[in-house]
Amino acid sequence: MFQLNIEGQIFPCVVFDVDGVLVDTFPLQYRSFENVVKNNPWLAELFNKKFRTDFNFDAFNKQCNGRARPQQIKNLFDLTDNPLTQTEIDTISKAKDAEYKKFKDAGKIETFDGMDKLVSTLTKGMPLGFFSASTRSAEVVKGAELLDNFTAGIFPDKSGRLDGNGDRIHAYVKPIETPGKVFTFEKGFSTKPDDAGYIKCAAELGCVGEFLVIEDAPGVATTEHPSFSVCYVGDLKKLEGAKHQPLLAFATHAELVKELIKCIEPCEYVTGKKASMFEAASSTPENTNNGATMPTPKSAAK
Repeated sequence: MFQLNIEGQIFPCVVFDVDGVLVDTFPLQYRSFENVVKNNPWLAELFNKKFRTDFNFDAFNKQCNGRARPQQIKNLFDLTDNPLTQTEIDTISKAKDAEYKKFKDAGKIETFDGMDKLVSTLTKGMPLGFFSASTRSAEVVKGAELLDNFTAGIFPDKSGRLDGNGDRIHAYVKPIETPGKVFTFEKGFSTKPDDAGYIKCAAELGCVGEFLVIEDAPGVATTEHPSFSVCYVGDLKKLEGAKHQPLLAFATHAELVKELIKCIEPCEYVTGKKASMFEAASSTPENTNNGATMPTPKSAAK
């Protein structure tokens, strides 16, 4: 068994964000929207009227990065005097999904530098999970050939239902059948940076104490979370001035991988609040999780 020892803090399991941490699908998102615009001259016209330029990556990045799909579409094509209808938004969204599927099916989704190595190393000795705001997160993780490394995943359904702010309502489903894995969750979780999705994922891993979350979202990294600590990767300038800072912060994925691998240490058993994933173990000599043997804690072995 493994644990992460980061500056004296012990973490028995890790929950990953997907897009921006494990994989970079943003270029594919752009190319998908680009094709939709090329195939629909009326959208090119709306974009040009709004931004006085043709559709381009810089504008797309500024208007869409880190935003939910409905808001992306509104930011790109909504005009003050000519707002899109819900039917138009749904039509654009479906067209974008179709284009994205073409790119995804064309080949393996690439991971960020070294993240496949980090995941494959950690999964040999500790349970891993992912929590994402994307409805396609499990498909993306599978496309990156990483899904078998994860014990649990949590993400929204594809209902398209929106709340009053235009954000997707999270409801968790089981879209990929994987024996021995947990991808089924009840409805009612809030979106990030709310803690509920992370905590639910960690609970499915068997970890009810403090755990580590790896995120690229500044809003998550600069929010204090009683149940977990955050390892941030991304633009460090976005953390400046925040009252709360993440446990670790890296500008590149390669730096993150290098440092976290240094923090891996073996453990025969773990006790205490921060490693209470073992507290729920049965009184049998061994328990298994994600293919790794989980030793019985002393409290259960007496």
